Amino acid sequence: MAWLIALGCLALLAGSISMLRPSPRERRQARLRQDAQAAGLRVRMQRLQVPGEPEPTQFAAYVLPRTEAQVRAFRARPTGCVIVRAPHGGLDAIDDNWQFLESDPGARALAADLAMLVGELDGEIRALLSTPGSVGVCWAERGERVTVPALRALLETFAALTSH
Repeated sequence: MAWLIALGCLALLAGSISMLRPSPRERRQARLRQDAQAAGLRVRMQRLQVPGEPEPTQFAAYVLPRTEAQVRAFRARPTGCVIVRAPHGGLDAIDDNWQFLESDPGARALAADLAMLVGELDGEIRALLSTPGSVGVCWAERGERVTVPALRALLETFAALTSH
């Protein structure tokens, strides 16, 4: 009987310790976030109200700060926007799968260029953000097809596009 109690206590202890270890998904996310920071990106959590979904959804946002020249260009012609993947478009559709959630008039003038950019995006990417100080991408953070260097290149293109 004492052996059974000791075995039960040992099993509880082992179970508690294994609960503290990160899962393979958590380890992959941590590695992606470290790679992003090494590539000069900031990582934050972003809540977005995606059209068609009842509650706001939380995404990992990988953000690239704008250069000083890009900030000056943005201030001269604001192109702030939030573009979300929303199948079947809507009133503010860019194409069949993407629409403006929020936007400055300058961003709407770039709709054709943005349509070309978002048309090439992987399904893991759910939103693009453009603010005076940065551009960002919200994504599922699975890291199966999308890589940090690809995200950085996308954000550099998006920053250049929204800074003219």
